[in-house]
Amino acid sequence: MTARPTIFLAEPDSALAESLRFTLELQGYAVFPVRTADLSDGCFDLAQPACLILGERPRSTEMLDLAAELQEKACPLPIVVLTTNPSRATVLRAHSSGTLLIEKPLLGETLGEALGKLFHACLAA
Repeated sequence: MTARPTIFLAEPDSALAESLRFTLELQGYAVFPVRTADLSDGCFDLAQPACLILGERPRSTEMLDLAAELQEKACPLPIVVLTTNPSRATVLRAHSSGTLLIEKPLLGETLGEALGKLFHACLAA
């Protein structure tokens, strides 16, 4: 039996975090809440495909900074940043760093489709 893909979720809005956890678990993912303060200590060594979802406060680039810090430490996890109304500079920065940026509010299947592609790519590699 294959392990379920793992999502580490660092979302500061507790209601959104709980909703995302519930929805993602229904979609078959193993979801583990994490605190952003714990992320800079190190990265994850996992046998199964995994990713990190970081929730961003509106008009902030704090999570892109954290994503860059993790990438500098050779963090093997793909990183998704959920953000509201990002500036063009933020979008370009995320794109150039390889961080997947998804806008809130999360409408339709945007996040689910992005995660499906991400994990399909991980499994194909």
